[in-house]
Amino acid sequence: MTLVSVIVPIYNETERLAICIESLLAQSYKELEIILVDDGSDDDSLIISRQYAKEHPGIRLIEIANSGVSHARNVGIAAASGTFLTFVDSDDVVSSEYVGNLVQAIQNPEVDLAAGLLTFSNLETSTSNDSVVPNIIGRDEAALQFADSYGWYCCGKIYRRSLITAYSIRFNENVAVCEDLLFNYEVLQHCKHVALLKTADYLYWQGENSATNSLDNVRWFDALDAYKIVLTLSVENGALLRTLSFNCDFLLCEASYRLQAVSPDEQGALLRKMEDVAALLPQPRRYSLQQSIKLALFKLFPGVVMRVRRRRVAK
Repeated sequence: MTLVSVIVPIYNETERLAICIESLLAQSYKELEIILVDDGSDDDSLIISRQYAKEHPGIRLIEIANSGVSHARNVGIAAASGTFLTFVDSDDVVSSEYVGNLVQAIQNPEVDLAAGLLTFSNLETSTSNDSVVPNIIGRDEAALQFADSYGWYCCGKIYRRSLITAYSIRFNENVAVCEDLLFNYEVLQHCKHVALLKTADYLYWQGENSATNSLDNVRWFDALDAYKIVLTLSVENGALLRTLSFNCDFLLCEASYRLQAVSPDEQGALLRKMEDVAALLPQPRRYSLQQSIKLALFKLFPGVVMRVRRRRVAK
């Protein structure tokens, strides 16, 4: 069996860390090195990690000073020795077939990245019974699929490590939100083919106080920096630019709502950032009827839409 490195960044996740690690130990695919990267936790997360590393030879623990999730993932990449890499956040859970299904999809030597769907649920097992036969596509089509349905998350995906190392691809440590978008966008620039699965073996959890769910967290606006970069890079790819533009327009609606919750002293700079990103969107907008309705509802009823979105991710 081919070795897979599973990188788990950890910061103050006492409540769900053990559940996450247990789901990795329960994988049907056994050729794993589980790399726990503790990012300076000051709760009992480190105690839990040390205990698991002591009891299980397949688990490695790396302890670093708090530097953010992107740095923790980069430390994990540098430490990995597997043929393939996958990322699991310390508050998430994966089904027992998670790694096995992804490995099966990426075994084709022409495939550098495989992706499954994510489940946004409070269930602790996968609810997917879909076929594990992958759909192998080119990188341009993969970018459209990521922007539309699969998401730009690094979780739920597996990467050929040789590609990551050959091009020195790393997470941008200056971006706190949508760092996955930048990472995967760069990976796709170098992929030969991508394999997509319809299975949903990754169960994504997002707490109310996370950077992407806490309304007054100004680091959430880093997402606009990420979109500014990819919109600029996608200017020659009309189909991808249109899809990214809708995502960004939706993000700007959320930014307008969040702006009311941050300190008045910070609102001016954030508003200018929003205006800079909006200026990059193509004119005129050419969205589908469904997309146009979604944007209109967000603009008319932002509070209602945000409550639904936050309830969906906070579970």
